Amino acid sequence: MLPVMSLPRLRAARQLRGLTQQDLADRSRVSRSTVRRVEAGEADVTGDVIRRFARVLRVSSDTLLGIEPWELSEPGNDETPEADKELLAGSSPRGSD
Repeated sequence: MLPVMSLPRLRAARQLRGLTQQDLADRSRVSRSTVRRVEAGEADVTGDVIRRFARVLRVSSDTLLGIEPWELSEPGNDETPEADKELLAGSSPRGSD
């Protein structure tokens, strides 16, 4: 299995779910440094780890990879809040964690 270099939406998805890097690490059974390095684009990540992140964050692997559009709004709500739109568009999130 080939490693994937980047999960461009990992940090935004984690923050939208209200999780810290440590929360995501614990729930995904990886180290916090792995989460930090993947978010920074400094670490390769396998399909297994991508699936773990996606499961915890309740998004598809393709969403984390930037292949599929975001589907984070509440059922029955066709609008994505403005703050979410900024994060999803890749703007700099507030805070470093």
